[in-house]
Amino acid sequence: MIRTIVCDKTTAVFTAQAVAAALYAREKTGQGDHIQVAMLDAMISYLWPEGMMQYTVVGAETTAADPNDRPDLVFKTSDGYITAGTISDSEWQGFCRASGDPELAKDPRFATPSARSVNATARINKMAEYIGQHTTAEWLERLDAADVPCAPILRRGEIIHNEQVIARGIIAEFDQPKVGRVRQPKPAARFEINEAAIGGPAPGSASTRATCCGSWVTTIAPSTRWSPSAACAWRSNLEALSREWRSVSKPSPAPA
Repeated sequence: MIRTIVCDKTTAVFTAQAVAAALYAREKTGQGDHIQVAMLDAMISYLWPEGMMQYTVVGAETTAADPNDRPDLVFKTSDGYITAGTISDSEWQGFCRASGDPELAKDPRFATPSARSVNATARINKMAEYIGQHTTAEWLERLDAADVPCAPILRRGEIIHNEQVIARGIIAEFDQPKVGRVRQPKPAARFEINEAAIGGPAPGSASTRATCCGSWVTTIAPSTRWSPSAACAWRSNLEALSREWRSVSKPSPAPA
């Protein structure tokens, strides 16, 4: 397991999406907007499809099945772990072929998507029985051939050497002053024309920061004709305003 700040990162993605939408709307209508994104709002929206579907139909909450009342899709092979999905008919039939057991496809509990959903625990446990009989490599080859979504579950040290990670060039290496050679993941979105790339180490000295501010003025806001020092001053003022806004926007304590 990897401990990570899911709420913070997810809210940042929601915010970036909202800013992009607002900028597009301003381009089309000439009207700007004020965006508010709360972490609570973002996470309820993000988790609702998988975690809260039993509360969707008003009045039927007590009779709806809990979508999380089933094992996770983590399967132990004879030498490791994989994950695999069998939601659609073609995926389930593909798994049955990969299992080598022709009787599995005839089991009425798993014959339709709704039946597989109702009998999810039994289905996942049955899959685990088959998957535990062969190695990770064997199962990935079988499932890929049967067009079943699957992937190995890797330890952190295995990720940078994974063939798919290497093939996509996800990890970049560059020199970090005073540290040495370091690696970082490239930006996830791949642009065909305006390629995104890691810009290098963060600025360290005041002169370097001034140079970065000057570059920002040149590339992002050329019409302003600001000097690097003016750009840095503008940035400092913006950060001060942001801190002030955070201090006044804190929720008031609940009344006693």
